[in-house]
Amino acid sequence: MKTFIAYLIAVIAALGLSPLTGKVIETNRTTDTVIIALSNGHRYAFTGCEDYAPGDYVSAILWSNGTTDPTDDEIVSVHYAGFCDYAEQDEPNDFPHVSEFAEEFKRDFPGCEYELRTSREIQRDPDLPMSRADWDEYLVEITTGTVMNENRDGRADLPEPYNYISYRRCPFETKPGDRIVTYLVYEIHSDGEDDIIARYDYPLN
Repeated sequence: MKTFIAYLIAVIAALGLSPLTGKVIETNRTTDTVIIALSNGHRYAFTGCEDYAPGDYVSAILWSNGTTDPTDDEIVSVHYAGFCDYAEQDEPNDFPHVSEFAEEFKRDFPGCEYELRTSREIQRDPDLPMSRADWDEYLVEITTGTVMNENRDGRADLPEPYNYISYRRCPFETKPGDRIVTYLVYEIHSDGEDDIIARYDYPLN
C-alpha cells in the first residue's frame, strides 16, 4: 500500500498537481469568485461561491499550468474542509462585537453580570445550561453562522442537526453568504435548556 501511495504521489507531481489547504478570506457573488489564503501568505482564487463564506477552510488541487511560474498556478478542484469559528477564540475580549454586546446588555439588564460561553462549549457540556440555576449571573451563548438564502435561514457553525439558525429578526439587512455572530442570553436562576430571553446579532462581514 505504501508503495502504491508513493507511486500515486509521484504521478500527481509529474502532472504538475499539488494539494493545498486554504482559508476563505473573501467571496464576490457578483463575479462568483472565492479568494483563499494559505498559511504562507499566498492567495488563490476559484470560481463558484456556492455557500462558501469567509472563515471556511477548503482543500484544493493546484495545477502548475505547465510552467514554473507560481503566478500561473490554477485551482482545478476544491472541496469544503471545515470552518473557523470566530467564537472559538480564547480571550472573551477577543470575541467579535463583544464591546457592543456589553453596552446593550448593560442597557437591557442594568446592574447584572454575565458569563460568556461558546456554542461549542455548551455542545461539549450539554448539562451546562441546566446548571445555571444556581448562578448569580446570566449565561450568554455565542454562536457564529452564515445566512443561507433570501428567507434569512441560517447555518450555524455547528454539526447537524444543531446547525439551523434563523436570522429573520436581525436588526440589519442581510443577504445570502453574510456571516453573523449571535449572543443568546439565557434566563437567570433557571434550568430550562432553551430558556433564552434575549438575543443580539451583529454582522461579521
